[in-house]
Amino acid sequence: MRIISIVLKVAVFLLGLFILLTLIPHESPWRLSNVTRTVVDGTVCFIINLAVVPSTFLLPTKVAFIAVIILLVLVVAALPQKELGHAWRSFRLNIRAFAGGLIAFDLFVFTLMPAELDFVRDGTSVTFYLVVSSLALALMLIAAGPTLLSLYPRFTDPLGRAYESLKNAVLSSKPTIYVGLLAITGFALTNLISYTLFDHIPHVQDSIAQLFHGNILAQGALVAPAPPWPPDFFNVLHMIINDGKWYSQYPPGHPILLAAGNLINAPWIINPLFGSFTIIAAYALGKEIFDETAGRIAAGLTLLSPFVFFMSSEFMNHTTALFFFVIFILYFAKSLRTGSLLHGLLAGGALGWLTHIRPYSAPALAAPFLLYGFVLMFKRWPEIKFAVTGFAAAFSLFIGLLLAFNWATNGDPFLFGFQVLWGDKVQPGFGHSGWGETHTPFRGLQQMLSNLNGLNKYLFELPIPSLLLVMPLFFSGKHNRWDYMLVASFALVTIAYFFYWFQDWCFGPRFLFEASVPLILITARGIQHFPTLWNDVFGFRTERMKVRILSLGGLAFIFVVGLVTNLPPHIQMYGQSYWGVNADVIRTVEKMGIEKGVIFVKSYYGSVFPQNDPFLRSPVIYANDLAEDNQIFMKRFPDYPAYRAIGTRIEPIAVK
Repeated sequence: MRIISIVLKVAVFLLGLFILLTLIPHESPWRLSNVTRTVVDGTVCFIINLAVVPSTFLLPTKVAFIAVIILLVLVVAALPQKELGHAWRSFRLNIRAFAGGLIAFDLFVFTLMPAELDFVRDGTSVTFYLVVSSLALALMLIAAGPTLLSLYPRFTDPLGRAYESLKNAVLSSKPTIYVGLLAITGFALTNLISYTLFDHIPHVQDSIAQLFHGNILAQGALVAPAPPWPPDFFNVLHMIINDGKWYSQYPPGHPILLAAGNLINAPWIINPLFGSFTIIAAYALGKEIFDETAGRIAAGLTLLSPFVFFMSSEFMNHTTALFFFVIFILYFAKSLRTGSLLHGLLAGGALGWLTHIRPYSAPALAAPFLLYGFVLMFKRWPEIKFAVTGFAAAFSLFIGLLLAFNWATNGDPFLFGFQVLWGDKVQPGFGHSGWGETHTPFRGLQQMLSNLNGLNKYLFELPIPSLLLVMPLFFSGKHNRWDYMLVASFALVTIAYFFYWFQDWCFGPRFLFEASVPLILITARGIQHFPTLWNDVFGFRTERMKVRILSLGGLAFIFVVGLVTNLPPHIQMYGQSYWGVNADVIRTVEKMGIEKGVIFVKSYYGSVFPQNDPFLRSPVIYANDLAEDNQIFMKRFPDYPAYRAIGTRIEPIAVK
């Protein structure tokens, strides 16, 4: 019987390993190398290339669903039933853990529902990968777990010493040294990515337009004068030429920060800087609303989040929005604790700046905290009246400035740039859309699920759903009001984009990016309370040191597997003209030593547009190539030589 048991365990382990090795290779961040989707005779199927074995077979979708269910049943059947029954009985007796855990688990399962019913989209591929690889890892753990536990006593001393060393480095070192090293590492990492993958230029239309607007602001103006030629010469998405003015559709919060970078000729440094500030802010927030340990773990997880460090390496406004959101929560919590006027001012100012960056996301993100503060205002008015006054004053000032900006640029305090450019069809709601399909509740649900599917992948890039790491906190029963508010903030911003007509994955589900640090904080809390879950809730009597060492080892394993297998596809994709943008033309102009001239660009114009002086006073000007109409442009610059750029090839042209 012992031999049969060993053979079964080995077989189960090898099955899990085989499935995992088949799934983890990725062709792109969301596309699997060995599993692709296709339609054969009207039936949606998976084409599966088996790992190790040089064989391919076709798996209809219905069969794939059945296979996943069988795999799930196999995992449950392989669990030790006696221990499982004991844990279930103990869990049910802890009412707080039972209620919180089941509700959290139901919501977690919702985040894994496939967004597309045909099951052939990339988002569904991500869900398939996360669910099946999790089951494969569970099989491996179930099969190898008893053996690992039996070997543990032999390595108790070295594992204990290693754990204590790590614990001292993370939890006992000076906060300034620990958090400072994390922030410096994050700054160096994001700068390296910015230089090597993104060439220190923006790659997404949103950030291209905002960088250009930042250049306008850096020269002391809100707008630039509209070019006198047909606007097609400078045709770039999200740029407005209106009533003689030239500017972007975005509010000023992020462009003004990029303007600071423009003043030192290094706008590319802004997002890496704010990304590293966010690591510090995550630590400070965790310490403020929870404890020192939660803050330190959260800071480390923020550094390890590919969602955070890739977004912080480009120019997108989500990075600065995340920072100001975390600062808002931090000083909101401080103001409730101290009643300080200064803390209230900082909380109001941070929320105000967040509103200047992402005016649609800000109310949803902040609503749970503001509601809580509103309730406390009546209960503790004498204690917090100065903080409330400071918050209201600072926030009102920022809202006033935003309305003034809208008035100066768009002609109406309540009219935003995107309304000037696109009209009311880009407003949240159903029955319209900026472009593409009309937005409907069903489409909103699909987009919501797609964002949640993507968050499970992009937040930590693990072979398990990232949001699974949130579960231990709620199953432990140790959640408190701050956990509820962090989750509610994440939920409300998710719901807000249910009503929004557009959705995409840009460095991940970017509309949920500002919820990343709240989720990271809850993850840190789950890691912190895992021994409580194991012993106090599930009723096991394992030595807490042993639980911590083994859980930390398992966590390290999935992080290493996830980052090693999932980062290379990101690096490959971002380094190959991400969103069609590259520095080919810019580098060629520098290599050829062109110091003066008009460069008419045939390849993607967004690559070079931000290089222009908004007032067209620079010696090198980049314009769209409009063939015969180029002569209209050159009449304004008769002493400028003209060139045509196609990728890395630039040649002089005669324009008559």
